[in-house]
Amino acid sequence: MGRLEVGWEKVACWSTKAAISLKRVKIVGTLEISEGTHILGASRGRLCDSSAFLFSIFLLIMCVTYVIFSQMILKKYPEIKKLMGFDPMVAVYVSIEVIANVAISYLLRDASWAVIIPMAWIVSATINHSLGGAIHEIGHNLAFGHKRPLANRALGMWANLPMGIPLSVTYKKYHSDHHRYLG
Repeated sequence: MGRLEVGWEKVACWSTKAAISLKRVKIVGTLEISEGTHILGASRGRLCDSSAFLFSIFLLIMCVTYVIFSQMILKKYPEIKKLMGFDPMVAVYVSIEVIANVAISYLLRDASWAVIIPMAWIVSATINHSLGGAIHEIGHNLAFGHKRPLANRALGMWANLPMGIPLSVTYKKYHSDHHRYLG
């Protein structure tokens, strides 16, 4: 599945990328050239870090387990499929949370740090965590469905507003890669 080659001038580290779907498990080998690091004070010796290879094996095991358990659950409880699909009410919940978070921030603008810090850690962080979950669902187009991607994107940006760091659009891209390669 993978190979570690150690040399004096060049080091090549083969690692795996797990590509998993519900029907098949496929390991795709990729070649990564690494300059490496000096080990044990050796001035010329280089070694490719094998942690990427070990981590990809771990991911492969986890993904296969995930696929197997998903199939078992759906076989035993087929009614779960009725719960799958998009729900426009997500937009209502997201809007309430965004407005509440911004309103709380506005109301605390003149408060002391002794009030602001606990409110930020407890109330605002809870709302932001919920909005992060909403961004995940919106990234799957589960707010307005796959036929309205721009509405989903706009809602994702709206949900992202109180967080202060733009992540909604890039989250969707990289999370899609996660599902493409991990199931």
